[in-house]
Amino acid sequence: MVLPSLPSIAIDHGSARKVDQRVLRADFGDGYSQRAVDGLNTARQEWQLQWTQLTKAQATQLKDFFIARGGAEAFNWTPPDEATARKWTSVGFDGPTPTTAARYSFSATLREEFDI
Repeated sequence: MVLPSLPSIAIDHGSARKVDQRVLRADFGDGYSQRAVDGLNTARQEWQLQWTQLTKAQATQLKDFFIARGGAEAFNWTPPDEATARKWTSVGFDGPTPTTAARYSFSATLREEFDI
């Protein structure tokens, strides 16, 4: 099955990556602890994407894309400074919001998925 791709509209520089690392931890007396990674894909990325200078057509394209996925259907997106697309789902989005007479802002949170 071929996954859809996030529309290729450049994101703002204010977009941010967060990485959660899944670790099993056992704490013992005197401050000692033991840690181990929990599974194969232990570092999951989450991105807060921002667009602030969109045309109405671009803002509508993004909104329609995220609504069509419903937060459950994975899609491809390549993070900045990376060469390979990964699978993502949308956690949620805000907008489109008018910022001037002809420009709109939009933001979305993406979560990396490790589906088969």
